[in-house]
This record gives sequence, structure tokens and C-alpha cells, in this order.
Amino acid sequence: MIRTVALLSLLLLATAAPAQRVAPAEQARLQRLGAALALCHRAIVRRDAATRLSAARIADRALAACAGREAPIRAALVRHLGPRRAQAAMQGQRQHWRQGIARMVAAARAR
Repeated sequence: MIRTVALLSLLLLATAAPAQRVAPAEQARLQRLGAALALCHRAIVRRDAATRLSAARIADRALAACAGREAPIRAALVRHLGPRRAQAAMQGQRQHWRQGIARMVAAARAR
């Protein structure tokens, strides 16, 4: 999951290339932020997977609990893409995170 988040961060920033080049240090910072966000999501999944909550409800809880870690990623997207494109990119990213969290829940429950 951490690799996936890191790659997604790179893909999102790659779409920003025409608007503004991303410095390697900024790219590394965003990768670290994405990895921290993935760990936050994973902790919520580990805690809640054994409950009777649905995968969608666990995803909602994970996204809400980890929103503070998402904020710097969103701010970087706004800087690199502009407000409109950043909003669309974040909507797509949140959908991807929901799907990833649902897969983590399924894997945790299969064990």
C-alpha cells in the first residue's frame, strides 16, 4: 500500500509538470507524506477489520481519522495544479484510497 501511495503521488505530480516543475526535495517530501498517510489508513484498518463494520464504513472512518495527514498533500496539489485541478485530482485520489482501504479490509478479514 505504501508503494502504491508513493506511486500515486508521483502520478499526480506528473500531471502537474506543465504547470510547474516539482523539485526532487518536494517530490521526496510528498512521498514521505503519502507513506505516512498509508500507515495511518493501515492502522485504522487493523483496528476496525475485526469489527462488524462494513468496508465502506471503515474507509469513511480511516479517511476522516487521517484527514490531517491528507491536508499537506492537498496543499501541494493546489500549489502545483491550481485550485480547480487540485480538487478534481483529490476527488480521484480519495476514490482510489477508498478502494485501497477496502482491499486492505478484505485481506485483513481473510486472515
